[in-house]
Amino acid sequence: MRVAATYTPGVNLTPLSADTDNDTVPDGSDPPALWSAPDNQINAADLLIVNHLVLGHCKPGQLQFVHGDMNVDGVINPRDLQLIEKLVLS
Repeated sequence: MRVAATYTPGVNLTPLSADTDNDTVPDGSDPPALWSAPDNQINAADLLIVNHLVLGHCKPGQLQFVHGDMNVDGVINPRDLQLIEKLVLS
C-alpha cells in the first residue's frame, strides 16, 4: 500500500481528523451543496439543511435563516422541520 507524501485536507481523508476540509464542521455533518444556493423549491435538500440546523451541526447564516424559519417565530426549531417535512411529503 502506497501512502501519499503530503496530506491535503478534504482530499486525503483520515480517521485521525474529524474535519478534513477545515470548514469547522465535522465531516459527517457537512451541510448539503444547496446550503448557499437555494433552488426556489421546497424539497428533501431543504429538509436535510433544516435538520442540520435543528440538530446544531451548523449555524444558519442570514440566507438559511430566512429560508428555514418556516413559521417566522424568530428561531429554526423542530416545528420548522415538521412544516418542511409536511410540504415535502405532500
